[in-house]
Amino acid sequence: MELKNKYFHGVQSYNYYGDIAERQTKTLNDILQKYEYILKCGYILPYKNIKELYEDITRHPIANYNGDDRISITLHEKKIEEYDLEWKKKHYYYNEESAFRMFILEAEYSSAIVLNEKIKDKYNLIQNGMYLERQISEPISLEYMDAITIFPNSNIAKYFENEEDLKKHGHYYQDDFNIEFLNKLKELLIKYGYNVPIVSIITGHAFNEKENNTKKLTKIKKNYLKD
Repeated sequence: MELKNKYFHGVQSYNYYGDIAERQTKTLNDILQKYEYILKCGYILPYKNIKELYEDITRHPIANYNGDDRISITLHEKKIEEYDLEWKKKHYYYNEESAFRMFILEAEYSSAIVLNEKIKDKYNLIQNGMYLERQISEPISLEYMDAITIFPNSNIAKYFENEEDLKKHGHYYQDDFNIEFLNKLKELLIKYGYNVPIVSIITGHAFNEKENNTKKLTKIKKNYLKD
């Protein structure tokens, strides 16, 4: 799947407590629970609606630039618009920050709903917040969902990537997601009738339960978004 023209809404956990094993279990279960709520509802909701329906949902404790009334999405960092270039000029001291990197690519347990380009015809994409961020002030229908994307770490890259792409994009690290999570997420998509793939944020390749012959990866990720 070609991702650079898509929009992304991060689905993450903000569980910062417990030892490593306990935290991983809680975090993965939290992300799956959020996906189930979204898939069952059929919409990505503003936080004001989430609070009314689900008291156990957490959000980022600091980065809440959209308030309670808007949903944040982000452009891909390879699809920069004129507004974003102007934003960078005005906020040069924030040059290292972007919504795409902070919430989609580099976040721990990075996971997102991929939305197609047609949302521009349906919704007003408000230019506000961080670099590459857009905000929408109404629920977003999952009819615009094209995929779910994750960063495939060293444990699961073999279910997404081939040797050629790994050499091109660099190597992966972080042992956060696992095959059990992928299978449970796939089951949720089937349960609620969504025929969309789970794809790598690096290459757009879809999750394939049959492993390829990729060796287990242990080196750090780098150069993964170079052309």
